[in-house]
Amino acid sequence: RCPANAHFVLWFAWGDLVEEGEKGRSFGVESRSNLAEMRPGSAGFVGGSSVVCGGRTLLGDQFIGTSVCRLEVRRRTGFVKMMSTAGGVGKVEQTTGQRVDPWFQKRIVLGAKPRGCHVVTSEVLAQIPELKQYRVGIAHLFLQHTSAAITINENASPDVPVDLETALNRVAPEGYELYTHNDEGSDDMPAHVKSSLVGCSLTIPINNGRLALGTWQGLYLCEPRNYGGARSIVFTINGM
Repeated sequence: RCPANAHFVLWFAWGDLVEEGEKGRSFGVESRSNLAEMRPGSAGFVGGSSVVCGGRTLLGDQFIGTSVCRLEVRRRTGFVKMMSTAGGVGKVEQTTGQRVDPWFQKRIVLGAKPRGCHVVTSEVLAQIPELKQYRVGIAHLFLQHTSAAITINENASPDVPVDLETALNRVAPEGYELYTHNDEGSDDMPAHVKSSLVGCSLTIPINNGRLALGTWQGLYLCEPRNYGGARSIVFTINGM
C-alpha cells in the first residue's frame, strides 16, 4: 500500500473519452493503459501502467484495488496531481497544469488606423491570451492584405513611426504618372510597393508565455492607405 504522503503526477490522455468541462469521470484498472506515470522528483514522464511509490513499483490493482478514482477534467487532456491514501486509492488533490495543444491559430483584427506607421504590440497581445500557456515555441503573424505591412521596430521614441512613414513615402511616392495600376486611388499602388518591401509576415520566438521581443522592439502596422480600414492578422503558434 502507498504511504499517505506519497504524491504522483499522472497524465490522462483519453482523447475523445474526456471532454472539456467534464467532472467526476471514474476509471479503474482497465483504464491504466492510458496512464503514464512520473517518479517523485524526476523531470520526465515514463510510459507504463504502473505507479512508483516509495521506491516500489505497484501494479494497477494494488494501487486502485476494487475502488475507482475520480477526476476533475478541465480540458480535453491535462496534467492532474494525485495524492494516494492509506487505503491505496488515489484522489484528485489539485490540477497542476494543462497540456496545451502544440498548434494554435486565431484570426485577430486591428482597428482602422490613419495613414502612417503604428506600434500595435498591446493591441495584438490583448487578443491572444492563449500565448501565456506556452513555455517555448514560435509565433507566426500573417497580415491578410496586399496594401499594408507588419514589421518590428523601436517602440519607445514617437519619432520613429513618423520617420519610417517619411522614408517609405520617399521610396514609393504617390503620382498617377508613376504607375500603371491607378484604379483604386493615388495611394493604392504605392501601398502595394510598401507592402512588398516591408513584408506581410513575422516569425517571433516565444519564451515563458511572452513574445521574446527585445527591450525596445515593438510590433508595427504600416498603414499606407488614406482609408485602409480594419486589418486582419492570422496568429499561429507552434509550441509547448
